[in-house]
Amino acid sequence: MDKTHGGKDGDDHGYSYDPLPVFHSFRTLELLPGSGDDSLRCNLRVHVNETVDYEIISYVWGKPEKSHSIRVNGKRMAITANLHAVLRRLRLPDRPRVLWADGICINQADDAEKGRQVSRMGLYYQWAGRALVYLGEEADGSERIPALIDAIHRSLNPRLSVRIQPHSPLIPPGLPPPDDEGWLALSSLLLRPWWGRYWIIQEAVKPRVVELVCGGWTMDWERFAEANRAVQHVRKPVERPGEAPDHMHERTDALRTAEMNLINLVVLRNGLVREEHPVVTRMLDGSTKTITVHKHRPTWQLIDLLERCRRGRATDERDYIYAMLGLCVEDSAGLLQAPGLDIDYKEPAGRTFTRFAKHIVTWGGAIKLLYSASASNQVGLGAARRHITLSWVPDWSARGGPMHVLSPRDDGGVNKYYLAGSPTVLAPKAELILDDGAAGADGLRVCGVVVGYITQTGAAAPDPGPVDPRRFTMVMHRDMDTIAGAAGNLVRFLASDLRTSPPHLEYVWRTLCCDVDLLTGRPILEAVDGETSRSGFSAFCRLWPLYRDAVFGGGAGGDSGDDGWLFGRGGADLAALASEMPLLQEPASDFTKKTAPLCLGRRVAVLDDVGQPAQVPRASEPGDAVFIPMGSAVPFVVRPVQEDYVDGRRTTYFRLVGECYVHGAMMGEMMIPERKELEHIVLV
Repeated sequence: MDKTHGGKDGDDHGYSYDPLPVFHSFRTLELLPGSGDDSLRCNLRVHVNETVDYEIISYVWGKPEKSHSIRVNGKRMAITANLHAVLRRLRLPDRPRVLWADGICINQADDAEKGRQVSRMGLYYQWAGRALVYLGEEADGSERIPALIDAIHRSLNPRLSVRIQPHSPLIPPGLPPPDDEGWLALSSLLLRPWWGRYWIIQEAVKPRVVELVCGGWTMDWERFAEANRAVQHVRKPVERPGEAPDHMHERTDALRTAEMNLINLVVLRNGLVREEHPVVTRMLDGSTKTITVHKHRPTWQLIDLLERCRRGRATDERDYIYAMLGLCVEDSAGLLQAPGLDIDYKEPAGRTFTRFAKHIVTWGGAIKLLYSASASNQVGLGAARRHITLSWVPDWSARGGPMHVLSPRDDGGVNKYYLAGSPTVLAPKAELILDDGAAGADGLRVCGVVVGYITQTGAAAPDPGPVDPRRFTMVMHRDMDTIAGAAGNLVRFLASDLRTSPPHLEYVWRTLCCDVDLLTGRPILEAVDGETSRSGFSAFCRLWPLYRDAVFGGGAGGDSGDDGWLFGRGGADLAALASEMPLLQEPASDFTKKTAPLCLGRRVAVLDDVGQPAQVPRASEPGDAVFIPMGSAVPFVVRPVQEDYVDGRRTTYFRLVGECYVHGAMMGEMMIPERKELEHIVLV
């Protein structure tokens, strides 16, 4: 059944929505034909228990002011400038076009309807015959892009095996030179606001067919994405004549994020198992037509999607959860129908995050939840954090944090670096303790081992904020000074005389780089990897005095905390080292590149009874504990807040600070019964 809603044609009063009759009903927009400056006109239809042939629109809402209008069933409705531009571009001159656009087909002023319709938006994108992604009108040379995409496809074989190597400045034969304006046009297109929207994840992944619309040209999504994937390592220019360097650097970062978002969308689209079913539907003129209805089975858990998609931006923080619900396996398994998982746009975002975090625990995702909470805790207080009282609940709206996280990310698999809590062994399931009386909050009881307590911490390393990579001296100074300060602190922590304890130097450099070679993407093993990092650290220690002397003069400055043994005292030593500088630069530079990202945003520390060095979150303090949950890839710093006896059993309550690296505890060494006893802690 369908019917047209609204007033009579010619009525100049504002359009007023009638409530949707049942939960599973929805509206479509019949955009009436027109051209040029003709006013926009449409009919809004309500559908119940029927299959409809329609196209769905993905676009940027833009400024919230509703400065334009459209006639809906003869009545005036105010709409945003962006939606007005989309509809004018998609309007056909000679026949109606059936569309779905959230700005009109959902009553945005009704939070209850909005919640119900948002819960079904994934179905609307799945059912659509085609999704139309409106990127805007032609600008910044965008008319050149179709020819560039054609050239990319001509230059590559069908399997795209002829691909630019990472970090290579070379352009494959047959493509325009690096200074061709087509590359700048492509960069500008990827910098348009659509690529940063959070909802595009569902809008570009769910439909079987996606078509890009930019001004007067259209292009198949797969063709565009395939070409961009093939040339992702081309150093696409972002410069504009007369632009300030800071603005260009911001756009370089934004372009890198947009390219990563595009790759993420390709991965997610490939992760759906799609099915097709023919269905007979009735057209607007009363005739029937057989169309293909597309169904799919997701392969991603909600917690993995929430982490994988953290680069996107949502206007409403609650949408960081809601936009993912139609893409997760919990939805296809019916788990989202449980009480307490409704979409509610009236509650604060932090409470939304808390509701869903509790259900993720019951679905067996507690350890992954700690990974996510650890990352958001290290970023600081976001807007949503104001309403999150539990340290183990992530703030999924938080962006930023350490340059490199230690825990497994978004692929849902076992960490490729660490096995601190023996994840391959079946671990006791974490328990949700609701309204625990002793702690006064909902707790998460986790089984594992307390490795030790932090007794000393070094200075906090700088935040890994953006630094213009073209300012090489600034970047190098920040990174080398960070490593030198951390190394010097570890030297003081570990021994008073390292000359008689050479193994401690191994502890120092392995702790600095968290025993991971970021250049190769694998753990540092002995033989080649170990020797390369060992010699790189040695070169760094010898080069640092020269660099420090050049930057500060006379060896002043640079908070290494070293007594002069590790880095030298200057004077004659500097003169002797100067002759070695050409031999030291390359290994020291490599060590810096793969170590600084692991030091920035953290601080070094040492644990009490085990005397082990560690890299811990900046917020860590002496007295904090290091805890390894069973089944976790990494340890966590936790802060004791209360101790009580529950049912005759001592229970210690902690707050989560964040993930950490503890040398000698990352491969399950602490899970041996003879070394540490398993115990339960409660996180609040």
